[in-house]
Amino acid sequence: MVHDGSMAAIGAEVATKNARLTAITHHLNAAISLARGYIEEVDGSDLGEVLILLREVGIDPLEAVFAQGLRRFDQSGEYTADGAVGLVGWLRWKCRLTVGAAIERVTIARQVDQLPKTSAAFASGALGYQHVAALARTAEHVGAAAVRNEEGTLLRAAGTMDPGQFTGVVKHLEHRVDGEAALAEANRAHDRRYLHIGEPVDGLARIDGLLDGEQVATLRTAMNPYLKPLKTGTRTPGQRAADRADRGMSQGQPASRRRRAASAADHPGHPRHAGRHARSSGGRVRGVLARFVETPQPLREDRLERIDPHFADQDQDFAQVGPVSLRDVIAS
Repeated sequence: MVHDGSMAAIGAEVATKNARLTAITHHLNAAISLARGYIEEVDGSDLGEVLILLREVGIDPLEAVFAQGLRRFDQSGEYTADGAVGLVGWLRWKCRLTVGAAIERVTIARQVDQLPKTSAAFASGALGYQHVAALARTAEHVGAAAVRNEEGTLLRAAGTMDPGQFTGVVKHLEHRVDGEAALAEANRAHDRRYLHIGEPVDGLARIDGLLDGEQVATLRTAMNPYLKPLKTGTRTPGQRAADRADRGMSQGQPASRRRRAASAADHPGHPRHAGRHARSSGGRVRGVLARFVETPQPLREDRLERIDPHFADQDQDFAQVGPVSLRDVIAS
C-alpha cells in the first residue's frame, strides 16, 4: 500500500501533543510534591511565605492559563462533543465545579481578554483570582470599554484592598456607568436575602443565609476585629466572633441574661469605659460604611484609600469591651 506521508505526519503530531501533556503533568506533579514536602518541614513565618508563593506563582497564574484555554474552548464549541449542552454544564461535569464556580470562570474567560492590563497582571500573579472575578463581572454588566477606561485606577485599588472591599469599588463604577441597571441588580440581590437558624443538635445550631452587599459590609466591619488571631487567649477567631455576636444580641435581653453572656467569654473582665470605646470606634465604622453607600461620582484614587489602619489594630482593646450591639456601634 502506498502512503503519501500524511498518516505519518498526523501520527507524529499526536505523539508530540501527548509528550507535551505528559511533560505538563510531570512538572505540575513535581511542583506539588516539592511544595507539600516544604510545608511539612517549615513552621511560622516560613509557612506564610510559601502560602503566598503558592497563590502568586502557582494558583492565580494557573487560573489565568485556565481562563485563556477556556476562552478558546468556548469559541470552539467542542464541549458539545462530550454531550454537554453548554460550557457551564461541561465544567460542572468534567472539572468538578459548582454552578457558581463554573459561571464565574466562564465570565472571566469571556471578559478578561478585553482588559489587557488586568490580563497581564492576572497572568503574572500580581492580581488575585477574586479581584479578577470582580472586574470580569463588572465588565459583563456595564461593558469592557467602561472598565478599560478606569482600568489603571481599579488595578491600583485592587493592590490595596481585599476582594470584599474591592467589590464595593467596582459596584460604585457600575452604578456610575449604569445606575438603573446597578439598582436593578442590587434589588434582585436584596430579594434573595435570607437567614436560617437551625434547631440545636448536641447543644449547637447551624446558621446559614445570604446577605446583600450593604448588610455584608456592615457585618464584616463589625466582626473583622474578632476574626484575627491573637497571641494570647484560648479562643479561636471563630469562637471570638460567635461570642461577640452573642454579646451584641444580648443587648435586647434582661440584665441578668446580659451578665451571663458577658461572663461567658474568656477575656479578663470588662472595662467600665466600654461605651466610650465603642463610640470612638463607631466613627471609624461609619466611615468604612460610607465608602460603600456614598452617592455616585467619578472614581478618584483618594476615594479608594484603605480602611483606617488604626481600626484594624484595635483587636486587643475590642476583646475587653463588654456587651455592645452592632446597632449601638453604628448609631453612636
